[in-house]
Amino acid sequence: MMGVSDKNNISGQSSPSTKLWAGQAKAIIAEAPEAKQMDALLTELAASQKDMSDADREQMRELAELLASVSGESQLVKGLRQDGEFETRLSDDGMFLSVSIHLPVAGGEPVSVQKILDWLKGQNIEKGVNLQAIRQAVRLAGEGKAVYDEVIVRGREPGQGQDGYYELFARRSVDSPPENVYTSDGNWEINYPLICAAGDRIVRCIPPKSGRAGYNALGVVLEPPEPNSVQIQPGVNVRVEGEEYFATTGGLIQRNHGYVIEVRRLLAISKDITRRESPISFDGDVQIHGTVRSGTLVKATGDIRVIGPVEDATIESSNGSVFLEQGISGRRKGVLRAKRNVETHFVESASIYADGNISILTGAMHSRLVAGSTITATQGRGQLIGGSAMAGDLIEAKQLGSKGGVVTELSVGLSFEVMTKAAEIDAKNDEILHRRNEAAELADKMERAIGNPKSLPPAELEAYLQLRQLQLVCDYRIRKANEQREAILAAVAQNYDAKVTVSRKIMGGVIVRIGASVLRNTQEHERCKLVYDKKDGRIVVRSL
Repeated sequence: MMGVSDKNNISGQSSPSTKLWAGQAKAIIAEAPEAKQMDALLTELAASQKDMSDADREQMRELAELLASVSGESQLVKGLRQDGEFETRLSDDGMFLSVSIHLPVAGGEPVSVQKILDWLKGQNIEKGVNLQAIRQAVRLAGEGKAVYDEVIVRGREPGQGQDGYYELFARRSVDSPPENVYTSDGNWEINYPLICAAGDRIVRCIPPKSGRAGYNALGVVLEPPEPNSVQIQPGVNVRVEGEEYFATTGGLIQRNHGYVIEVRRLLAISKDITRRESPISFDGDVQIHGTVRSGTLVKATGDIRVIGPVEDATIESSNGSVFLEQGISGRRKGVLRAKRNVETHFVESASIYADGNISILTGAMHSRLVAGSTITATQGRGQLIGGSAMAGDLIEAKQLGSKGGVVTELSVGLSFEVMTKAAEIDAKNDEILHRRNEAAELADKMERAIGNPKSLPPAELEAYLQLRQLQLVCDYRIRKANEQREAILAAVAQNYDAKVTVSRKIMGGVIVRIGASVLRNTQEHERCKLVYDKKDGRIVVRSL
C-alpha cells in the first residue's frame, strides 16, 4: 500500500515502469464488475469499518488520507471521515480509570483535552483527575502514536485510623512514685508486681481516631475501617472519671477476665520483719521488700511476695500463692504454705506445702516438699538433694540425690491430703530425732569421760539415766509414727500414672515411690524417667 510519503511518485514524472503499470491497472479496472458500483461499495465499506481489525482499519485510513491529499474528497474519503474517539476503562478494584484514544480518520477532528474533561465532568468525576496525564495522552495521539490504557484518574484508599489504647500507671516499689509502666498493645506481659496508693491514677484510656475517607476512580466515597476501641472495665477498688481510672485503696493492680482492671488490697512492707512485728495477718496480698527473720509468722488470704531472704519463719497464704525472689534457709523450722503455688529461688532445711505446684530455681537441700500437682526444679542447678519430695502427678528435676549417696525420698501418685499428713509425721519425727540425737550425744560424752556410768555422782548419774531414757522414748515414738505413716500410705488410692523425670542424672541413694510401689536406686542413671510398669508391677527406669 502506498503511503502519504509516496505522493511525489504519482504526481511527478512518470517512468516506463509506471506507464506500464498504469496501463495494466486500467485494464484490470475496466474488466472488474465492482468498478461500475464503486461509489456504493466505498460507502458500504466506510460504514463497516467498526467490524474491521485494527490493521485493516489502519490500511483503509492510510488510503483515504492518500486519496484526500492527491485528488481531494472521494466517496471513500467522505465515507471514512471520522473524528478521533476515546474510550475509558475502570480497573477491577475501581481505583483507576484509564483512557485509550483512537486517531481521527480522513481529516476528522482529533480528540482534545477539553473533550475528555467534559466527559469526566458529565460523569461527575472530579477527584483524582490527572490533567497532566490527559494532556500527555492527547499529545501522543496528535503525533499519530497509539494510546492505550493511560491512567487519567486515580482513586485514594481510605486512611487507617488509630485504635484506642490505654496507659497503665503504677509504682514499681512501695517508695517509688507512680509512672507510666505500660502502653497496651493487646498483651499483658508485665512480670513484676504493680503497686498503687489510694487515689493514684492507674489507667488512662485514649479513644480511637477515625481514619480519612477515600474514594474510587468514579468518585464514590470509600469509608475507612472502624478502629477498635479500648474495652477497659473498672473492677473492685477502682473508680472512673471520664477516660481515667483511679484506685480507691492502696494495693496491687491486676487485670482479670480480659480487660477488667482491679486493685487487690495489698500490705506493702519496706523493712525487715522480726519477732517484734510478728505475727502479721492480712486479708489481701502482702509484699515484703526486706528479710523475714527467724521465728516470725506472716499470714495472708492473697498472694505473699518476699523480695528479701527468708529465715526459719512461717509464711502462709490461705487462698493465694507464695513467691520468694531469693529463698528460704529454714534451719529445720521454716515453713511455707500456699493454697495455690509456691515459687522460690532455693530451699534449704525447710518445709513447703502447696495445693498446686512447687517451682524451685536453684534446688532444694534437706527439705520437705509437698505439692498437689507438680514439683519442678528444671532451671539453674535444678537439684533435689536429701529430705523428701511428694507430688500428686510429677516430680521433674535436673539432678536427684548426690554423689555421697544422701538419702533422698521421692513420692508421686498420692492425694495432697495424704502427702501432707505423711509430711507432717516426717516433720514431727525430725523434731523427735533431733532431741533424741542431742540426748544420745551428750550421754555418750558422759560415758566416754567417766567410763562406767555407775561411778558418776548421784546427780550426774540421774542426768545420764534421763538422757538414755529420752533416747529410748524418742526411738519408740519415731517407730510408732513410721508405722502410722506406712499404714496411711497403704490404705489410700494410688495413681500409678504419675512419674519422676530427670533431665541430667539420678544418683544412688534415691528412694522413689509411685503409688504403693517402691524403688531403691543404687546406681547412677542419666536423662531418664521413672515410671510404674503395670505389666511387671514395679517401677522401672527408662531413658528420655
